[in-house]
Amino acid sequence: VEPEAPKTLQRYQRFVSVHIENLNRVNSPSIALSVPGGLSVQIHAKLELDWDITPWIERNMNRKLYLENRDRVQDCAACLRRGRAFCDWRLPLGSLWSRDYDTCVDDTMEENHKCIRENGVIDDLGYPVLATFYSMLGSHGLASCDNIDFPRANRELRLNDMLRRYLRRK
Repeated sequence: VEPEAPKTLQRYQRFVSVHIENLNRVNSPSIALSVPGGLSVQIHAKLELDWDITPWIERNMNRKLYLENRDRVQDCAACLRRGRAFCDWRLPLGSLWSRDYDTCVDDTMEENHKCIRENGVIDDLGYPVLATFYSMLGSHGLASCDNIDFPRANRELRLNDMLRRYLRRK
């Protein structure tokens, strides 16, 4: 069997930020005082309201991801009950992942090595990001499927509040 040629795939990250802003300005008419030299006074007022509704949007997105992940945990457990195994490719594939990758595989050492081998994906620190192999032969059996997690919405590029305020300055 001839090995496959390496492919270069681009993953992307999704980030959502939603704000409702209301900017109000009030200018009073000039009030001229009868003072030698022509003194006039004018009052300016500005009210800026900014509601960050990003957390509400994130909550809705995470609810959908949670329900999808719950189905994945059930699929994993179903594979293990049938004496097969489950290879979780969601973390290394990121945005390239789809439900088509969630299939049962044979519970053999060959499939285990195929699943957890280095695939060329690295994290920000240069460490490899590997898939996870779930099997009845593992240390926790069916309960190991409960460890399947999902990436939360907006966590890759989330800025802390101080940095966000700095970048939003005008």
